[in-house]
Amino acid sequence: MNDIDTTLTGDVRDSALSLDPQTSGQKPKTRSCQLCHQRKIRCDKTLPCSNCVRGHTSCHYPGNERKARRPHKTTITDVASRVTKLERVIAAMSNHHGIATEAAATTEGQAFHTHDGAGISRCSEVTIANHPETREKRESSTEELLVQDGESSCYVNEVLLSRVLDEERALQSTIGTLKEDITGPSNTVDLIDIGMPFSHFKKPALGDKIRLPSRRYAIQLWRTYIENVDPMGKILHIPTMEAALFGAANNAADVDSDLSALLFSIYFAATTSLESSVVARIYSDEKGCLLSRFKEGLEQCLAGSNFLAHPTMKSLQAMAIYLRSLRAYDLGRSSWTLFGLAMRSAQSVGLHRDGSNFKLPPFETEMRRRLWWFLWSIEAREAEDHGISVSDYMIDLSGTRFPSNLDDGDLYPGMTELPASKPTWTAMTFSLATWETSLLIYRTMSSSSSGSSHMLSREQLLRDHLTHLEEAYLKHCNPDIPVQRAAILMGRLLSAKASFITQQQELKRIFDPAQPASTATEESLITACQILEMNIQLQTEEILRDFQWVFVTYTQYHPLLYVLWHLYIKPTGPNVDRAWATVLQAFEIASRRESSAEGGSKWSMVQILKQKACRRTQESAEQQLTVAGSGRCVASSTPSALDDIQNPSLWDMDTMDISDWNNLTDNFNVYDFEG
Repeated sequence: MNDIDTTLTGDVRDSALSLDPQTSGQKPKTRSCQLCHQRKIRCDKTLPCSNCVRGHTSCHYPGNERKARRPHKTTITDVASRVTKLERVIAAMSNHHGIATEAAATTEGQAFHTHDGAGISRCSEVTIANHPETREKRESSTEELLVQDGESSCYVNEVLLSRVLDEERALQSTIGTLKEDITGPSNTVDLIDIGMPFSHFKKPALGDKIRLPSRRYAIQLWRTYIENVDPMGKILHIPTMEAALFGAANNAADVDSDLSALLFSIYFAATTSLESSVVARIYSDEKGCLLSRFKEGLEQCLAGSNFLAHPTMKSLQAMAIYLRSLRAYDLGRSSWTLFGLAMRSAQSVGLHRDGSNFKLPPFETEMRRRLWWFLWSIEAREAEDHGISVSDYMIDLSGTRFPSNLDDGDLYPGMTELPASKPTWTAMTFSLATWETSLLIYRTMSSSSSGSSHMLSREQLLRDHLTHLEEAYLKHCNPDIPVQRAAILMGRLLSAKASFITQQQELKRIFDPAQPASTATEESLITACQILEMNIQLQTEEILRDFQWVFVTYTQYHPLLYVLWHLYIKPTGPNVDRAWATVLQAFEIASRRESSAEGGSKWSMVQILKQKACRRTQESAEQQLTVAGSGRCVASSTPSALDDIQNPSLWDMDTMDISDWNNLTDNFNVYDFEG
């Protein structure tokens, strides 16, 4: 008790000394005492002051501490940066330490790397944890390979090719040597070459002005965009954008760089949606020349707007429209890399977080939602095209809600509240149906856990989504209206794709090593054919002609590869004729394209498998003729090639992900599968 009293007494004494200028050696007070300040009277600044002495009150002066500075105003970019950092920390903790929700003891994971002489670096991670989720993730994780090719390298994170490349050492020396042998589809029309993406990404020289199209052509291209492009991916608010476009057409000298970039992207997309003959007739110029001109203007305007350092909604919209259109001419790594740039730029302005979290106006929030899901869906598809699995991080990244099912007329700048989504067809219905179903597909792909309970969970998720899709969107569509017919076909195609992936995951679970062809089921073949047939409808039906510039860029590789593999494994069967008719029609459509979109991607692998399946079918037919001619029954002998191609380690139809086909599948050793 004495210690406490002494301490308090000392504190009071020190405080009193500090207030006395004579004892503390400090200068006289420069501020009024608290009572004088409160009464707003003059204080003589002594201790005690004369006013307090006359009033017989205690005299107290404020402390000497400085007023705290006003904290730096937190911006959306700051919040997005912090959220991204936290996500990375959580993801790292989940990957390396498991997800411990109970008081279970865990041991920190250890990572080690091994190298062999074939130019392969293998990364294996051992995580010891008692939590069942961690154990399942460890058991179902895919192997990783880094294949060295001179000064470059190629990353593989898919079971099929990682195992093939690990076992086929001789394949390492051939990577990059067979690309000239297998090219894209043999086109029957002239190809359009617009050069490398971002080849003109530089600010225009001082005094140089980027010329926009004339007012007449600008309006024509804008109408084409509204009819052919906007329905396939709704990110713009047409009334607002139309006012900006007409303003730019009337006064081009005062147009900002980011708006100019957006206008050029609209013109580029509109031109892409037209056939070459139509472009020549309307604009008296070649399609390739117009595209190159718009591409150059767009890229220079993006550079002029300082897009990389300070992206805006307009410049991000321009990038999104441009890169989506670029798929018609370039499906290589360059376009995929640029989508990564667009996604990081979108994250830097917080698009991956819902605008309502930041109290943004309803109109701005809705526009941000449209743009984010447009970018997300195409980025996920780009990853699928290049065989990189869509990671859980990518799926869980977005905290942004889907846009409302509303028409542009229901939205306007300055609105204080969003109306409820309409239970009818709107201009957003096609986009919502495809975006929501695409998210389901990639969630299904990433759900790799085995076991009947997980299978039932995936099937229930699929059933619930199909019910929602039908009730919320498809039942309101009129198949006689082009865009609504496209929504019906696309929604059901993507749903069938999700069902197909679920089938393959179930077949993997019940796979019997003694019967490697057991995964080649008629049910899977029928489902794959249905997907391809719906895709062919989208690409060929006359009523959908205005939108086919989009549909031809989305090859359904999963079902196409499965059909060709099935035809190689089982060249005879009740659905073989249907399968071959579908495959041949898909190849015939590819040969009529104006661009070489398939060149350098998975198309090389598809071509090789088609050749092998044709050869196997011919051999099977010859065997049957021989048997029929001899008048006796003989057992058909399986070609030695089947011993390799039926190997379950080589043909894992999990379809969670298809590896990086750009370098690897171009040189896949199906050349050795001599049938």
